[in-house]
Amino acid sequence: MVLRAQVWGQKAQRLLTRPGFAATVLGRTAQMLVLQSTQGELIWVGTIDTPPHARAVLLHDVLPPWNPGTFCASTGCLLLGEGRLGLSFHQAQLWTPLPLVLYRPPPSVAQRAQQLAQAFPFPSTHWVHALQQVSMARDLRELLSWGARLVGLGPGLTPMGDDFVGGALFGARLASRCLTPWVWDESWLEEFLDQAKERTTTLSAALLADLAHGDGPAPLHSLAHALLDHSPFEVVLTAAHTLTRIGHSSGLACLAGFYTVLSSPPAWEEREGGIV
Repeated sequence: MVLRAQVWGQKAQRLLTRPGFAATVLGRTAQMLVLQSTQGELIWVGTIDTPPHARAVLLHDVLPPWNPGTFCASTGCLLLGEGRLGLSFHQAQLWTPLPLVLYRPPPSVAQRAQQLAQAFPFPSTHWVHALQQVSMARDLRELLSWGARLVGLGPGLTPMGDDFVGGALFGARLASRCLTPWVWDESWLEEFLDQAKERTTTLSAALLADLAHGDGPAPLHSLAHALLDHSPFEVVLTAAHTLTRIGHSSGLACLAGFYTVLSSPPAWEEREGGIV
């Protein structure tokens, strides 16, 4: 029996079409199968009602009945697992996020992010307040130093602390490229991510690294576009609402980290009494 993939992300495509790709099912939830390659890289298989992601392969069918520990190997267009069951990628559409372009002035983006904070309040208000203060410096080192304390906090495959910090890093990268300059060095980020691997789950460490490098689930990219362009605020709210439906709290935590960074005014503007 062969199940057909409908959508796959760029990282999943790159890995699954690599000659000699082999992986083991690392974990299983009601919504996805997580596979870890022999080189330690992660992808997952989900159903079409889960958001696209660079690491995701999405099916119209139910998930393959593969349990943790199942060995899988790819022939380039077919992933074979136990039970003579395979996944075909022959007609899968490639999902890639559109490049981000700023059409609104930065104060308008920050104002819309503040409206998001009001529409989707985050229960860990002390995290939000602390991140607001850290973000004002526009210095990646300060954000990473503070964020390291949250890595691994919370239950689940992706702890809430990781989701919140991941959303913040996604927002900081966006802000540094499109809004106001940040003090930024990729080597600081890589050191932080290496240390994070020792403090959280394998899946969460991979997703945290993706967010830090600007790769998130489709609703987060849609939200970023809607904030930057001329979309009505209703479009922003729709994208945010879709994001919050990911996991029990993962989407909301990621959203809160994202909008907190984007809505925090630089320290120099606060000293001058301005409001972004």
